[in-house]
Amino acid sequence: MKNITKKVKAVIFDMDGTIIDTDHAWKRITKDSLQQCGVKSVTTEQKQQLKDIAGGGIHYWAASVIDIFDLPMQTDNLVEQVKYHASIRLAQDTPFIEGFENFHGFLKENQIGSSIATNAIAHDFDILKNKMNLGLYFDTHLYCVDHVQGKCKPDPALFLLAAEQLGVQPEDCVVFEDSIYGFEAAKAAGMKCIGIRNPRNFNTEPGLVHKFIENYHEAADALAELAGESH
Repeated sequence: MKNITKKVKAVIFDMDGTIIDTDHAWKRITKDSLQQCGVKSVTTEQKQQLKDIAGGGIHYWAASVIDIFDLPMQTDNLVEQVKYHASIRLAQDTPFIEGFENFHGFLKENQIGSSIATNAIAHDFDILKNKMNLGLYFDTHLYCVDHVQGKCKPDPALFLLAAEQLGVQPEDCVVFEDSIYGFEAAKAAGMKCIGIRNPRNFNTEPGLVHKFIENYHEAADALAELAGESH
């Protein structure tokens, strides 16, 4: 255990799909938004394209959706529609990823700092922050894309901000992420990365993620492995 705390000073978490299971909610938000735009059916190719753009931030997502479906609207208009549907869906059934609460307790017991660094905009972040009482776990170390002037992952700005605010060096941080954009941001920030496995990241480029886990019951062992210690 001493080796973990010596080599890992802080853990930085993504939010959607990493500590909170929002997958079902975002599928509903996407469906609601597309229906409002008059999209009545989605092809197999378009479904894959929607998977590919997940995790890149709402403005990137909206611009991509307009292109994919050839929608006659501006990005900001679609963003506002998404925010409306998100305010409804995210306030419903969005549980923590299995084992997260116990794992965070493990971090606290070992005096390992922690933070959230998410591509979510403040509007969506505030909904989940309040609903899930995230301040109980992370105190004030809760950072969204608005804190870095909209610089979404794969830009490393969010992770670097979190490390700075926690008072640790990037190389002493481990990131927990579920998206390709997040994996790339962690690497760009000079941080090790543990991936939360999902269908969208099976084809992750080798070297971006040090280890994949299915849920947080495996997280302490994965962290120990990174630190070169058996847990």
